[in-house]
Amino acid sequence: MRLAALLLTSAVLASSCAEFQLFHIRRFEPIPAAQTDELNGSNADLQTCLDALGAPHLVWESPRGLTLAYGWLDKFDWKFSVVVYGTDLAIDGRTLFSFNGVNNAFDGVVLVFDDDLQLRIVRRGLLGDITRDLPRRPAFIEDSGG
Repeated sequence: MRLAALLLTSAVLASSCAEFQLFHIRRFEPIPAAQTDELNGSNADLQTCLDALGAPHLVWESPRGLTLAYGWLDKFDWKFSVVVYGTDLAIDGRTLFSFNGVNNAFDGVVLVFDDDLQLRIVRRGLLGDITRDLPRRPAFIEDSGG
């Protein structure tokens, strides 16, 4: 009986694969808080901010101005998976990130400008959280004429 259990266990282990991976995921460069604090304290305009920070990842127009969003990712992550060949059993322990706009995977900073393109608000945190309540101009819907 013990020999049969040992042979069965050996057969399953020989026909399976377990994998554990550690990842260091880094996307884009973080913007230091001191840099945005300096811009916020100087009543900077849009051009000054673009010169200091470079091109943003996202830009949208609000009813009374403009918003720029910068995002970055710098974290360690892991993935564990087990596959037993010859069966439909597969376990995948984690899914890595995807960047599809504003989400909570990325840290970031948003800069909100008024109609005169003067910096009024600076927010830091997870992009999904810090952009949630910012006003946005409604999207244009093209009339098909029908």
